Amino acid sequence: MLNIQNKNGFTLVELIVTITILAILGTIAFLSFQGYSKSARDSVRINDINNIKMALELFVLKTGKYPEPSSSQDVTFSGGTVRNQGTVGDSVITNLSKINKLPVDPLTGSEYSYSRLNTKKEFEVGAILENNLIGQTNVIHTANAALENVVAYITGPYNGALAQVTVVGTTYLLAVPTIISTDLSSLNILDIISNNRLAYTNTPNIPASYKGDYTREGGFVFNDIQTENIVVFSGSVTDLNDSAAQAIFIENLQTAYSGTTLAKDGIYASILSVDSDETGEVYALVGPLVEDTVGIKLVNNTPVIEGVCGTSNGLPTSSIPPNQCTTGAITSFIDNGEGSTYTWDCKGSGGGGTQSCTAEHRQNLLLSKINNSGGSGLNFFTSIVFDGTNYLAVGYSDSNLSAFPGGETNLGSYDFLVAKFDTNLNLITLKSFGGTGVDILNSVIYDGTNYVVVGQSSSNLSAIGGTATSGGYEAVIAKIDSNLNIITLNNIGGGGGDYLYSVATDGINYVAVGKTTSNLTSIGGSTLTSTTDNLVIRFDNNLVKTHVKNEGGSYTAKLNDIIYDGSRYIAVGEKGIWISGLVNTGFDIVILGEDDLVYTDSYSAAVYNETQRLNGIVYNGTSYVVVGNSDIPAYNGQADGIIMKFNSNFALLQSKNYGGTGLDSFESVVYDGNDYVIAGYTESNLSSYAGGSTNAGSYDGMVAKFDNNLDLVIMKNYGGTNQERYFDIIFDGANYIPVGYNYSNLSSFPGGSNSSSTSEWLIGKHY
Repeated sequence: MLNIQNKNGFTLVELIVTITILAILGTIAFLSFQGYSKSARDSVRINDINNIKMALELFVLKTGKYPEPSSSQDVTFSGGTVRNQGTVGDSVITNLSKINKLPVDPLTGSEYSYSRLNTKKEFEVGAILENNLIGQTNVIHTANAALENVVAYITGPYNGALAQVTVVGTTYLLAVPTIISTDLSSLNILDIISNNRLAYTNTPNIPASYKGDYTREGGFVFNDIQTENIVVFSGSVTDLNDSAAQAIFIENLQTAYSGTTLAKDGIYASILSVDSDETGEVYALVGPLVEDTVGIKLVNNTPVIEGVCGTSNGLPTSSIPPNQCTTGAITSFIDNGEGSTYTWDCKGSGGGGTQSCTAEHRQNLLLSKINNSGGSGLNFFTSIVFDGTNYLAVGYSDSNLSAFPGGETNLGSYDFLVAKFDTNLNLITLKSFGGTGVDILNSVIYDGTNYVVVGQSSSNLSAIGGTATSGGYEAVIAKIDSNLNIITLNNIGGGGGDYLYSVATDGINYVAVGKTTSNLTSIGGSTLTSTTDNLVIRFDNNLVKTHVKNEGGSYTAKLNDIIYDGSRYIAVGEKGIWISGLVNTGFDIVILGEDDLVYTDSYSAAVYNETQRLNGIVYNGTSYVVVGNSDIPAYNGQADGIIMKFNSNFALLQSKNYGGTGLDSFESVVYDGNDYVIAGYTESNLSSYAGGSTNAGSYDGMVAKFDNNLDLVIMKNYGGTNQERYFDIIFDGANYIPVGYNYSNLSSFPGGSNSSSTSEWLIGKHY
């Protein structure tokens, strides 16, 4: 029988595979252990350095100085010792009671490097790291960092920027970023720097105590331009008490560190950011740095300025607060958006404090409330004034107003209408008065005691202090007390049509402007020169007429508004001008002499060949801004709102037009100390403008704000499905109050209601 035996064993191939796998696993284990060993050694080094630093700090608390390094060598400048560098050896450990055993590098057995300034008040200690556990910001190019995995670890209370040495009575301040060198074969600090032998943390330039174990230098270049840049000051330190010397010192320090690998790191970035022209900013850096380095406290030449919030603090505003700080520098300014706040700090200097400030950021021209009401007929407001407590609006009405406080049954076609509102737009009282004809008020001012109103009437006004008309319409002026009672009323005319649209006062007299279709020779004027003349009448304090002037030509003339600027009256309006056989409407700006109302100058738009109408004017103390409308062919639609600025000699400075494809008119303008705000009306889609919207009906009421360059800040148009128009606007110091009329249901607006009449008065409040 054949006897077969099975013998089990590994083939040669199997053995080779097994050995290979074991070798790979062994390599991985070795590498992991090696990496772990590096990290462990780095942890030992960091712990050693921290213990050394702590022990040195305890030593200085007892003795007032740090101990001299072991194997110390003097690093010098111009023969004077800048610092002593050696190691943390036995002589040092003997003085450090908290360390019983000499700490050495766990891999090389080297003592740790230790360098002390000549003041004995600052030091640095140095080691190496194999895995760079510290995570410092890398301040050198990565290509240099790749020269070797080993990098320097330098730490200690050295200021990191400045060292000093005194030689034969002269003190030198040196820009030195570290006080540990890689090599001590040369002890001249300029040689050390020029040969790139400074040991700086997280760079391949490692401390000199490792020389022989590692040779690493040239991997950190501090200043490769000129070593003389290292000297940032020489002389007596007391010279630095002068603010100019402090400025030069900081400029030299900036020269030393600008363009270096450290420029964006820590204290060096602070040095380079200082404005040498700012005394306080310079001292804030130079003072502590010099005191730490030399031990001398410099004189602070910065005047003590307390940060104090300006007058804008605590006030509401719809634009950037104009007066943010009375004293101090504005810092930390934040606009938190409309409906929220502006916040900022007023930072003092020279030791002065900082004050935090805030202002309400109101939405530009936000509508907070309206009041639209009236009787069952037509009710219009044409003008408004603020007396410091309440608003008085004037206009006309053909309604029975007996349902309102102070109201009465209508006397004629239209009655004069005056109405007083509180600052929340609540009606306090109203009065309607006149005759059986048409009685209209167009303008109101407040003279500090009473209200003065102007307009026109076709009624016999003898029942309210006036006279029977001489025919047609007569110009009317009246003085009304705070209870809305008539004090004095005067109506005059020439038998045709005489209308007053605006009034101003110089504190003594009242001057009213408008238009006339009458021969005014019977009241001191002149024969009508056209179908319609400009009309100017001056009244004394008792409303007695003292001067009349009517002026025209081969055109129709009309003045719509007048102001007194402190030295003269300025009136604006419109007139027809013959150009190429066509009658166009241009604008008039008339400067009136104060004594006899002579037209001292007249500026017309005859050269423009366009239709322009100026409705309002305001004076800001140096220049005049006027508003109106114009249909220059290049404009957007039937007519654009126009706004123009003139200097004191009425040279045109700026002119802007705004509008859509319909009719847009600016009727009145106010100045709030920063911007110009207009009131008017539009039948256009204004959604292309900031804050504007699609027209809601036939006409929308419109308000708009313009900056000093007459650029639009924001525009608001609103109304119902029918018609709303604004004719006048005032600024009460916080809010903008426009007046006009409406035909629509305005119940969707705050305070609004459904129109119960053909036309209701309209008063709004914007902030």
